[in-house]
Amino acid sequence: MPFDRKWITMIKFILMTAVALLLYVTVFKADSMPRLPLDLYQASSGETRKGLNAGQCLSDQCVVIFVAPWCPTCHKLTPMMNELAAQLKAEGIDTQVVIGKDDMAEVKQYAGRFDFAVFTDPEGQSFKQVGLKGVPAFYAVNRSGDIKASIEGGYPEVARLRKALKI
Repeated sequence: MPFDRKWITMIKFILMTAVALLLYVTVFKADSMPRLPLDLYQASSGETRKGLNAGQCLSDQCVVIFVAPWCPTCHKLTPMMNELAAQLKAEGIDTQVVIGKDDMAEVKQYAGRFDFAVFTDPEGQSFKQVGLKGVPAFYAVNRSGDIKASIEGGYPEVARLRKALKI
């Protein structure tokens, strides 16, 4: 008999944890991009422009990608992200990357691998405000900053990622 009770208690705990996680993801997930002033880093010149908003589209829609220098998946998917940005640019869709959660030297070194706008957020404030649980994370955003679709993790092929983001 004690064996049965132990299993019932464990199952209850697992179900309660799943419900709590579902509520957290539903309630605390951001529905728009944070409006934090971040620094725009130009790797080609080494120039930094201060106080710009990541996730603020200049076109009707844009893709905002969150990555971190310590993330092996982010490094592996960097060529795909550059390919995605090139395709979207040809269609008039802006792509931005936010690199954070690391010291500034590591952030700038990683920023040099991207062929498009790189915002630096070493403290990870925008990561927190958007409610990220992992990187890389991809967001399709409209001009007013509303998140239309998002993916945490990623796809190695541009076509699959675009389909998932509906762009």
